[in-house]
Amino acid sequence: MDDTREAVKGPGSDEKGIFIDEEELLSRSTFPIPPEQLISMAKEVIKAGVHKCGKLAADFKFSAPFIGPLGKQDFANTMQQLNLDEPFPDLAPRVYHVRVDPLNPNRVWFTTRPIGTNSGYMTGKLPYPVRPTNKVVELPPQTSSLSFNEQGEVTDFTMGYVMDRRLGSTGGLGGAFGLLYAIGCPFPYPEGHPWQSSWQQTLFNTGNPVLQASMFMLDRVASFFLPNWLYTAHARNMP
Repeated sequence: MDDTREAVKGPGSDEKGIFIDEEELLSRSTFPIPPEQLISMAKEVIKAGVHKCGKLAADFKFSAPFIGPLGKQDFANTMQQLNLDEPFPDLAPRVYHVRVDPLNPNRVWFTTRPIGTNSGYMTGKLPYPVRPTNKVVELPPQTSSLSFNEQGEVTDFTMGYVMDRRLGSTGGLGGAFGLLYAIGCPFPYPEGHPWQSSWQQTLFNTGNPVLQASMFMLDRVASFFLPNWLYTAHARNMP
C-alpha cells in the first residue's frame, strides 16, 4: 500500500501529496546540466531571441495555444514574417519567475508580462501596412518554457499560455494574437479574438436540469453521426 501511494504521489512529495520537495527532486536528477547553469542558458536564449539564438536543436519544436508544433525552419519563418519589432520597437518582455521544473529537470519555465508601444507600422502577414496607433499595449501574464538536450541545445519552446485573461489590454489574448488584436488588426479567425462563451455553454450554465440533460444527450448522439472534425469544431470565440 505504501509503495502504491508513493507511485501515485511521485517521489519527493509530502505525506498527502500536496507539495513536492523541489530541492530533493532536483538533487536526484540525472540530467547533466545543473539547474543554475540551465537557468543561465535559458536567460541567454531569451535575451538573444529564441529564433535568433543559434542554439536550436535539429528536432526543435515550437508550440503556442493556437500554433504548432512548428519545426525549426517554420518557426524562424513565422517570426520573420510577423516581425513584431517593427510595430513595437520598444516591446519589453518583462521576464520573471525563471526556474527549472523539478519533474522535468531539462525544462526551464518562466513568466512574461510584455508591454510596448505601437509606434511603428505593422506589415507582417497583412495585405497592407497598418498605421501605428501609438497605443501602449500590455499583455496578460503568460507562462513559457524552454527545454534543452544534454548538449545544451533548445529542443522545445512553448509560449503565450495566458495565466489570467482578466489582466492586460489585449482582451485576454497572449503572444502575437494579443498584440495584433489590441492595435485593431486581429488574425482573421475566431482564435484571433477574445474568448466568449459559446451558445452551448451559455445554455448549459443556466442550471436548468432538463436543458442540461437534453444537451448531454444531443452531444452524445451528435458524436455518433457527425465526423470528428466537424463534431469537435466550434466557434468558441466571437469575431
